[in-house]
Amino acid sequence: MSEAIDEALQAAPEMNTLLLHDVDVLSREQWQWLDAWLNAQPEGGRRAPRVVFSAECSVQALVASGTLGLTRGHALAEIELVTPTLRERREDIPLLMAHFSRQAADVHQVPDLPFVRGELTTLMAAD
Repeated sequence: MSEAIDEALQAAPEMNTLLLHDVDVLSREQWQWLDAWLNAQPEGGRRAPRVVFSAECSVQALVASGTLGLTRGHALAEIELVTPTLRERREDIPLLMAHFSRQAADVHQVPDLPFVRGELTTLMAAD
């Protein structure tokens, strides 16, 4: 997991969002590693990434299963998530497009092709 996270952050150094899908399948050890990794991110230099998790079950279910510790689960459960529109965070568009492009290529078993010059600029400028 460390290599995948480091690779994702190095691929887009100007980006600051880390998307982690299906976190409900992470083991207790993987959660502990992720928690330690997030806590170890330096204050100066590169900003610690904003982390967005998705799961197919509730935080309460993760805590009840013992996969997610009560402390982290309580913190996640108590946070009200207000997602700004993409218009307010246009810098996330290239990361999201790359993610969904890779996901679609995997699902359809086709090569993940790079974006044509100007496509991301056009998407970022659109209202």
